[in-house]
Amino acid sequence: MRSIKPTWGSNSRGFTLVEVMIATSISLLVVAGMVGLFVSMLKSWQEMTLRLDADSDVNIAMSRMVYGMGNRRGLRSASVGSVQVTSGAGGWTVQYRTGGAAPQTNSFVYSASADTLVLNPGGVLAGRNISYAWIATQGSYLVVTLRVDKVQGSLDARREIGTTIACRNI
Repeated sequence: MRSIKPTWGSNSRGFTLVEVMIATSISLLVVAGMVGLFVSMLKSWQEMTLRLDADSDVNIAMSRMVYGMGNRRGLRSASVGSVQVTSGAGGWTVQYRTGGAAPQTNSFVYSASADTLVLNPGGVLAGRNISYAWIATQGSYLVVTLRVDKVQGSLDARREIGTTIACRNI
């Protein structure tokens, strides 16, 4: 009986160890690059979400101050001469009267310790996460600045908005 020995020649099939190691190295580099790209995109998405949340908080608070909430009118409806701004420990209060057929007496209270802006009467939350708020009267105008700082782990976002509101001469 004759034994058949395999021949390893030019027509053999398969990969050498060197070829397998090179292919594995290239594959690992591609996978590592994709994982790095994914992590980078995830961090970018988290930063954008945090900025959008801060934008939303500061814009909603300012809108509520200017235009009011529910049936309570905002600073835009304040009568000239009726606005009183008082500063206290860790915040301020702005009280105002509105004119028209159904006059109202409203106030906004900013608390630095609670980072909130509240509309009274009723104690309705007008703004949250307000890290800085400033208000001043200049003749028949009110100047308002609000800022929101948000922190999530190593990420942070700061958004600030300001406006000048003309009181109505009613």
